This record gives sequence, structure tokens and C-alpha cells, in this order.
Amino acid sequence: MQMNKNRIFRLNREEPGKGDYVLYWMQASQSYYDNHALYHAIERANELQLPLVVLFCIMPESSTDNFRHYDFLIRGLYETRDAIEGTGIKFILKWGAIQESVLELSKNAALVISDASPLPHMVDLRRSIAQELNIQYLQVDSNSIVPFIIASDKEESGIYSISRKIMSQLGDFLDLPNEPPKIDNIWTEDKKIESSFTLEEAHEKLKDYKYENNCIVSDYFTPGYSAGMRRMEEFFSTGKLESYHMDGNDPAREGKSLLSPYLHFGQISPVRVCMSALKYSGGTGCQAFIKELAVRKGLAENFVFFNDNYFNIRSLPHWALTTLNEHISDKREYIYTLEQLERGETHDPYWNAAQKEMTLTGYMHGYMRAYWGKRVIEWSLTPKDAYDRLIYLNDKYQLDGHDANGYAGIAGCFGKHDREWFEKPVLGSVRSMDSSELGWNFDLDKYVKRVNSLKKQSAGK
Repeated sequence: MQMNKNRIFRLNREEPGKGDYVLYWMQASQSYYDNHALYHAIERANELQLPLVVLFCIMPESSTDNFRHYDFLIRGLYETRDAIEGTGIKFILKWGAIQESVLELSKNAALVISDASPLPHMVDLRRSIAQELNIQYLQVDSNSIVPFIIASDKEESGIYSISRKIMSQLGDFLDLPNEPPKIDNIWTEDKKIESSFTLEEAHEKLKDYKYENNCIVSDYFTPGYSAGMRRMEEFFSTGKLESYHMDGNDPAREGKSLLSPYLHFGQISPVRVCMSALKYSGGTGCQAFIKELAVRKGLAENFVFFNDNYFNIRSLPHWALTTLNEHISDKREYIYTLEQLERGETHDPYWNAAQKEMTLTGYMHGYMRAYWGKRVIEWSLTPKDAYDRLIYLNDKYQLDGHDANGYAGIAGCFGKHDREWFEKPVLGSVRSMDSSELGWNFDLDKYVKRVNSLKKQSAGK
């Protein structure tokens, strides 16, 4: 099976040079398997009869991630590094500024390839690197099913406007071979390139790093490609895919795939997940799952790529900002501090359970995320305060924090990608959710009981 060439984007007008190797800067797609960017790098290295160097950069000094995120990332990279080096490809780990590391290694490279991210600061970083290079620089999108640059040329208003665009192209981008290509020219150690640290050393160093927003490591998810694929197979083989349209939104039934951390870190491929789902089932549950995996993920990527305010309240449509501001003086029945919210100390046992689930595991059920976000709007002094709090809590505790899906989900709590509803206090015409509505559809007491049975994990693994 051939990769769809529309995944590949030229970021400059240069041609390959006369370097000693091809350089693949790995960042968003952190796997040896099912990685379009890596596969293309291998193919280009073979064409140029050169070995391949894979660079990964860790930059904690300027990151808002914490040890929870880095622990998951690095433990997942152990498997990736071992697979890469086992095939004769050189793996390099650099600590510090990404652009400096990429440009340093590109001096002796014939060609630079990177994966893709829709987040504007990462888009800008790739563009800045491209401007400095005098050799060809290619970007290969492996973290989208339909690449976000291809899916639409503008910011979409909602799920319906982008669904047709993505679904009409979906089949063209189910383009993964069963096996990775083989590298022809293996790396020999007479070519000297040094890492800043080994992954093991970096992991130990990060344990001692003084993060302002540190939180405990989650043992609820085992990181890495193999663990992610086992999660996927378990989801399919236990019948949850077939019933996804009925159980996926029910927090009490545990019908979700639990793949979001693996997809966020690029440890597994959404293309492989989609292809595998279609092999298992083409029924209603499968269709609902693929809509979430391809269309909702695509809408989130579209949002952050085209909206520079994706992380703040200015990202909202005019009608939502207007109605929220019109109700800014409405009386709030409860006002909680950020510290009370973070500790899950509200009057609402369902909200507290959702916060606890996220704090302990790094995951919150998708339906509860919407409820969680909308209640914070009602319990904050201003909509801006609520937005900032939700971004902080989501990015601190969620293993898939700092992700397009998270930013779109938070914006959705404030009316993004939605329409106006019946007007209510505080929220105005933004769609509301309260505990009585939850109780009509789900056994929330069962959900609370399950979350309260979770055990606090150790802080240093």
C-alpha cells in the first residue's frame, strides 16, 4: 500500500544536498510503527543511499508540561528507540531548544523531514526552521487521518460543515502498509553524533525538575506503542466497538476506547485505529467511533490551526461572547476558588468525581468533560476566569493535555461549534448541562462509586 502523497508538504524550495545522512526530526509521531513521516524518511534515505538519523528533542525549561506528561512520553519512547536502533537507524536525544538542535544536525544532512502538528506554535517553529535551511525540508502528516491542511482551507463553524469534507476523503488516506520499510544503509558508529542524554538519564533528570504545576504520575495507563495497540484490541474484541453508539457517551458503562493518551503522543496511529475498526465492524457503533476519531478530531485540528486564540476566550463566536457578557452580572449560586476546584471540593458529587478521575488517572470520560467544563462557567466570577481555569486544569492533569481535542472541547463548553439554545442565567444562550439532566440518561451514582474506588498512585515512577 502506497502512502497518499498529499500527506507530504514542502516547507521550503530547496533540493536535497550532499549530506552524510537523512535527518528525521520526530516530535508529534512518537512511534516506529505506523509512522508516515518515519516511513517516508526511510524511503528517501534509501533513494539517496544514505543512513537515517532520528532526532527527538526534550525542552522542559520552556514547557508547560509536567512530570506526568514527560513520564508517559519517555517511557513510551523506550520502545520506539529500541525498535529504531534495532533496524540500523540512529536515534539521537537532545535536551534544550528544538530549533537549535534541528539546525545543528541538519548541517551534515542531505534532507530534513518532520512530522506535523496543527498547534500554531509548532507550525511557526517548523516554518522558522525551514527559513534557516539550505536543504530540502519536508513535513509529513501522520497524526491526522485526513491531514488538517487538506481537510479544509478555512476555519469551520461546526461538525456538520467539516464532516462531509473529511468523510469524502477518508478512504484516500487509509494508507498504511502492514510492515515498516527497511533501511538499506545502516548507521555505523564511526559517524560521531552524540545525544545530550540517554532516555534513561533524561527520565531521572526530569524527576528532579522543579515544575510549578507538578502532579503525580498516573499508573492507570501503560505508555508505548504495544500498550496502546493492546488497548485498541481489547476495545474491539470485547464488543465495545459495536455498542459504541449506545455506550460511548455513558460514563457508568466504561464504553470508551481509552486511546486518547496514545493518540495524543503519537504512540499509535489514528489511521491504523480507523483501518482496524473497519476490519472489525462496519456497523452503527463503528460509524459513531470513526466519526469521533476522524471528524471530531479533524474539527479540533482545524480549530487550533486556523484560530490563533484557540487557548483563550477570544476564540469563541460573536454570539457566544455576547450572550456570556450579557449575563456576566447574573448571580452565581456557588463561587469556588481554583484551589477548591482542583481538590474537587464542590457541592456536586458528579463534578467532584470527574475531577478526581482526571487527577488520579490523567483521563476524564468525554461526556463528563463537557459537564465538568460547563459547571465551572457557572461557578466562576467571569467567563474568562472559567476559560483560564479549565485550560489550566485540563493541561495540568490530562495525559492528552496541550492537545487540539482538549482546546476544542473547552471552547465547545462555551458555545464553539454549537448553536444558540434557550436562554438561562449565567450561561445565557450557551447550551447548559446540569446534574438532573445527567441523571435522566445515566446511572451517575455507579460512575461516582467507580471513581471513588480509584487509588492514588505513587508520585515518582
